[in-house]
Amino acid sequence: MTPHLEQDESFSNSIKPPTLQDKLLNSNIPLDTIQRIEQQIGQNRLARLQLRDQAIREDWIDSPEYFEKEQQLPGATDGIREQFGDRIFDQYLYASGRPNRVLVREVYSGTAANDAGIEPGDIILSYASQSIFSMGDLQQATTEGNSGESVLIEVLRDDLPFSTSAPRGPLGISMTIKRIEPE
Repeated sequence: MTPHLEQDESFSNSIKPPTLQDKLLNSNIPLDTIQRIEQQIGQNRLARLQLRDQAIREDWIDSPEYFEKEQQLPGATDGIREQFGDRIFDQYLYASGRPNRVLVREVYSGTAANDAGIEPGDIILSYASQSIFSMGDLQQATTEGNSGESVLIEVLRDDLPFSTSAPRGPLGISMTIKRIEPE
């Protein structure tokens, strides 16, 4: 007589973690938009794979030419913000587990940030009406426009938004990145 083996129900009916597509759908992003985002990312990644494949086959993988061509290719998420807008880009960053905010770690004395009332722990939401999702976004925004012109800075402090202004240019802060669920 053969012993009867019972299946472990918790194993066979285990719940799979949500996919990126599931998370984006839960953020109310339409499926066709998600598919276009996935297609854009796939094309960006494929271009890098094709360059690498060509460089290996033609034996120039470690050459300056390879590194130069690689630098010219878009990153995986390049173009998503421009094509789909800030709201969807923010949702994408959050759903994919990437940081999407800039957190002020320190404010240097006597700087534009200090004069504007920015404090450690503040989250920079926008600079000169441009949404900020990364340290690179903030650094680039401070160098655009006319140096010294007054710009609006939107900040989140203790979960409460407030606005201040500062002259365009270096703020005088040290910063880090953080992941926060978009509103």
